[in-house]
Amino acid sequence: MNDRRNARILIVNPAFMLPPVFPVGLEYNAEDLVRQGHAIEIVDLSQGTEPNYPANYGIDLIFVVVRNLDIGPGNVQSALPQTRRLVAELRERYPAVPIAIAGAAINAVPDPMRRYLGADFAIASKGHNAARMLVRHVLSGGTSSQHVFEDYSDTISGVYERPYVEKSKYRDHPIGIATHFGCPFRCQYCNYPAVEGFRITTREPADIVAEIRNLQRQGVTRVFFCDSVFNVPVKAATALLRAMVDANVDVEWDGFFNPHPNAFTPEFLDAAMAAGRKRFHFGVDSLSDPVLFAIHKGYTVADVQDAVEMCHQHGAPVSCSLLFGHPGETVESVRQSFEGCAVMGFDAVDVTERVRIYPRTELAGIAAGEGFISDSPDELLFPTFYPVSEAVLSEVAEQTALRAYCREPGVDQYIYST
Repeated sequence: MNDRRNARILIVNPAFMLPPVFPVGLEYNAEDLVRQGHAIEIVDLSQGTEPNYPANYGIDLIFVVVRNLDIGPGNVQSALPQTRRLVAELRERYPAVPIAIAGAAINAVPDPMRRYLGADFAIASKGHNAARMLVRHVLSGGTSSQHVFEDYSDTISGVYERPYVEKSKYRDHPIGIATHFGCPFRCQYCNYPAVEGFRITTREPADIVAEIRNLQRQGVTRVFFCDSVFNVPVKAATALLRAMVDANVDVEWDGFFNPHPNAFTPEFLDAAMAAGRKRFHFGVDSLSDPVLFAIHKGYTVADVQDAVEMCHQHGAPVSCSLLFGHPGETVESVRQSFEGCAVMGFDAVDVTERVRIYPRTELAGIAAGEGFISDSPDELLFPTFYPVSEAVLSEVAEQTALRAYCREPGVDQYIYST
């Protein structure tokens, strides 16, 4: 039996999304693996350059990052066939080395994903424990039949140096920072709770400020708080922003914002503006109260309007995302959403015409109950959309075409715009 305590680990970031999104989860876990005494090498394929793979001698384990199930506007293109080819190429290059898949997309369906991609192992986690368990398993000889390593008991905490991924490659884009984990909402279509759990765990503001300082020393000027929603819980988000102001942190930052009156409070908005936020983007999904109620958003159209007016009173422009095609969506509810955009004065609106069905969501249960999909988790690995009438689709297209400020959604448009 192999009794070594230290491993040599190759981490490969496929990064099929364009523009490339910084692999923040990869870097957090790489730092933890180094702290555990392991040697890591990272191959980042995000820039389209020829990969510089290390020689296969002495590598104990390969991690392939799977951040997203789908890529491209509207989530219509699967990232999995490309990832599968990459795993096969790595298998050919390193025939004796076990391959594991890791990343946010794994958490909802780890074993079906592992089997499709042809990997030996999958880890599902929101911290570091699962990766640690897998490395110990491999170093001990890996004699058991376990293929999936899951542990949701821990989260990323403390101060991170973040030197492991070259930041200059992402000079035009923000670098992600996690401020908390978990999502308390029950939105009908969303798999964030399946990925991170419902219970929220927050990081200390001082640790995050120190992390921002460490990134700034590497030339980073833009960061994105990559939480499911930044301002929930609002007290933690407000405390962080005030800590940034107190520490004179001069960095451009952004995040996802929820317009609920208990989350987008005057105190939060004041702290955000003091910390340098110049505009806000709300993923409202709909501006029809019946639809908002049906998909469990927890706020009303009036709540959204109040949040937008607060921003405008501070001189901050506001954009939003609309997601159509929910169960019960009608031509009338589509019109209500677009009319609401005009009334509220959004300067930009991202429009997605259909809802992607994700595993372990209420929407998946609805679709299965209606006989549209089976209850097999394998079926939803690939883009599958809730059926919507042609009348609704036509109305969305017509209303979008009438408004110059409406646009097809894309990461570069609402995450990267300031």
